[in-house]
Amino acid sequence: MTTPLEVIRDRQAQANEFFVEWNHPDYGKITVLNNPIKLSKTTAEITMPAPKLGEHSEEVLKGLGYTEDEIQAMKSSGTIG
Repeated sequence: MTTPLEVIRDRQAQANEFFVEWNHPDYGKITVLNNPIKLSKTTAEITMPAPKLGEHSEEVLKGLGYTEDEIQAMKSSGTIG
């Protein structure tokens, strides 16, 4: 069985640019999966990290119709962070 670390070191995967080094704002330089879409005139690049756990919870809950009081109650009970 191949491990994730073995995959990112694979010469063919590197030649196909499956992975790219990226400077994460919290973790520093890390290797991440590159964008699989390759266009001739437009270069795809990673510009921001994925959202942190719970980062958009309030926005999503408001969009689902929850009130501010209901959201605060969820926070107080530990249902959301």
